[in-house]
Amino acid sequence: TMREMQEMGLPFYEGNEMELLPSGELKFRDMMERIRKAKHYVHVEYFKFKVDSIGTAFFQLLGQKMCEGVEVRVMYDGYGTRSSNNHKIFDAFVDSVRSTGLPLYAYDSMKFPWVNHVFHRDHRKIVVIDGEMAYIGGMNVCDYYIHGKPEVGKWRDMQVRIQGPAVKEFEHIFSVMWYDVSGEILELNPAYDTKNTSNDDVPLIVTDRQPHFQSSVMRDTYTLAIDNAKELIQIVNPYPMNVRKIRRALYRALKRGVRVEMMVSTRCDDKLVPEILAIEMKKLMNRGAHVYYYEEGFHHTKVMMVDGTYSTVGSTNLDGRSLVFDFEINAFVFDEDVTRQFQQIFEEDRDFRCTELTQENFKSRFSLRRRIIGRTMGTIKFFM
Repeated sequence: TMREMQEMGLPFYEGNEMELLPSGELKFRDMMERIRKAKHYVHVEYFKFKVDSIGTAFFQLLGQKMCEGVEVRVMYDGYGTRSSNNHKIFDAFVDSVRSTGLPLYAYDSMKFPWVNHVFHRDHRKIVVIDGEMAYIGGMNVCDYYIHGKPEVGKWRDMQVRIQGPAVKEFEHIFSVMWYDVSGEILELNPAYDTKNTSNDDVPLIVTDRQPHFQSSVMRDTYTLAIDNAKELIQIVNPYPMNVRKIRRALYRALKRGVRVEMMVSTRCDDKLVPEILAIEMKKLMNRGAHVYYYEEGFHHTKVMMVDGTYSTVGSTNLDGRSLVFDFEINAFVFDEDVTRQFQQIFEEDRDFRCTELTQENFKSRFSLRRRIIGRTMGTIKFFM
């Protein structure tokens, strides 16, 4: 798989170090502590941030670092962020941040006619500190990653900190988008060169989806990994409303006798997703997949493990938005030790926090009304 992805022209980096941060508490504690120690620059790209306890503390810290002489640059998705906040409070917050001189840019803010801006959103979550480390994963800057939400309970997610040569690629991806939103060229400045601080040898392939360049890279790499599986595929994803290419790859794996384990959540932040997922998961179960419903909140993690030998983690959902429309970032990790760490978290959730979907409990979990809604809304799932 690693060789075939390299033949696709995807950037490959050896000699990296990866630290798993499997909760909001660990992610924000680790990342903010590293930002406090930053000496040169902090580059931030998020789909959204909320004006809440974490968002406020995060920007206060960035402002403090800027006062210390550290260069700070922040960009966010104009739709994902503003739509997640009270507009008046958000606009006032953005004005106050910009008044301090902190460079803060929105990618493609929603403007009339709004439909022009619906499709290609910046769904990445990237933080690069001093060219020494990068954070990627599924978490935005919101305090519900720590405190949960009343409607779903606990909010599970995962982030990883990467050190080593691969940081160069995340800095490059940030720099390209930064030029698009600000017009500032960063890559020609040697101050932003990557510094290798890794003490490990984890090989990584970085997959960066851009709507008008490498638009099929996530579908292609997921499909390649699934098609090369010999024994076991384990996936946890919040919205696996699988597009045709991924679904067919999973069907082929099941036909070969590969054990497929899919973890989804009983509760979700989108009211219609559980109904649509019910139909998709029933199709997979009918083909022989093992489907597990996470019961202790909402599992927003986006991780896949293959044969216990390699894995992928990042911002990509297995739905039409991520695979066909949005900017996304993932790392394929060709390391058994890291993959085993992902597996241990997955299997502990599977064994102690999940209910397996069966033919017997499907109808009791999903009433006829919910199944009809799922089939009806499934016709437009590609755009959700």
